[in-house]
Amino acid sequence: TFKIRGDARFTQSSKKEFFEFLEDTFSLGIFEISDEKISISVFNIVVGYTLIIFMARVLWKLAKAGLMVPLMAVGSVAVFWFSTSGIIKCIIHSLPMVIADGRGNAQVFVQDNRNQTMLEGIVVSSAYLVITLCLSLFTFFFPYVKNETVKNVGLYTTFIVGVMGYLYVLDCFEWKSHMTTRIYGWNI
Repeated sequence: TFKIRGDARFTQSSKKEFFEFLEDTFSLGIFEISDEKISISVFNIVVGYTLIIFMARVLWKLAKAGLMVPLMAVGSVAVFWFSTSGIIKCIIHSLPMVIADGRGNAQVFVQDNRNQTMLEGIVVSSAYLVITLCLSLFTFFFPYVKNETVKNVGLYTTFIVGVMGYLYVLDCFEWKSHMTTRIYGWNI
């Protein structure tokens, strides 16, 4: 599995351990580490506020240039993908990227409906994104293409890929939960 090594994890969740890790990693010399308490220097506070002001200035310039809406669209897609993938649960519970079956082969999907591997969440969440991308292209892009050949090929391709992605997600759900999906009374 691709678990994080034990020495690279913060098992104590203490600030001292975190600052020691940052100091060992980046060797900046700005973290004052003592046994009793941890103090952050004035330099750290100035750097923190400077970064906040800099990011606010960047966001202001993006808003003035009219790029805030595309930035928010990309950000919302990233949040959607991250939130539906279950990566946070996998990190909190130290779940592996893949598991090994009885013969030692890598297995991405876990048949238990209460657990998952990281890669399982990433694959299914990416399938959600493929479905939404196909819906967006089918609805908002290809109907407005002038060339009829490109328009038809694009519409048929996005429809087929979107339906296949949807059926893949339904198949994964049925396999994982042992429940059949009924849509308008039809068993799909």
